[in-house]
Amino acid sequence: MLMAACREISLPAVSFTSGRSFLNAVHPEDPGCLVLDYRMPDMTGLDILDGLEKAGITLPVIFISGQAEVATAIHAFKGGSLDFLEKPFQISEFSTAVKKAIEADRSSRSEQGNLASVQALENSLTPREKEVMNLVVDGSANKEVASALGVSPKTVEVHRANVMRKMQARSLAELVKMAVLLRS
Repeated sequence: MLMAACREISLPAVSFTSGRSFLNAVHPEDPGCLVLDYRMPDMTGLDILDGLEKAGITLPVIFISGQAEVATAIHAFKGGSLDFLEKPFQISEFSTAVKKAIEADRSSRSEQGNLASVQALENSLTPREKEVMNLVVDGSANKEVASALGVSPKTVEVHRANVMRKMQARSLAELVKMAVLLRS
């Protein structure tokens, strides 16, 4: 039924015979979403969520169940599910949930890519430049940074210019956004 629903809304899908076979096949770089039945023969949907977490895989999950109870839905959401559909469900309801999950995955992967890019830029900084960057983005003026580090304001200006160039920041506001991303 789910494969037919995916074909009807023109989404590619892959099915697995068991939770174990899925966990053996999935990789962290695989994009998409996971539609899980809460109750399966070899393991529960929550068991699969645990397996994903241990493997460092953050696919958005939509749980489905034919015997939906409030406690079941709560367990699914606490386990990290993005949505919970009770069988039988409408194709439009399924379509909306899957599109929402795929967009959440795209957004998450984009944020991860941005973080990796900013981390690579930060790795090009010397330890002193990192110190200067942290003090500057925390609001310290050049004189305050110089005093805190025991260097001249002119030295701080040089380090600050190097930080801006290496971080490819066009403004202090852009540098602050990068620092916030790095600290999250």
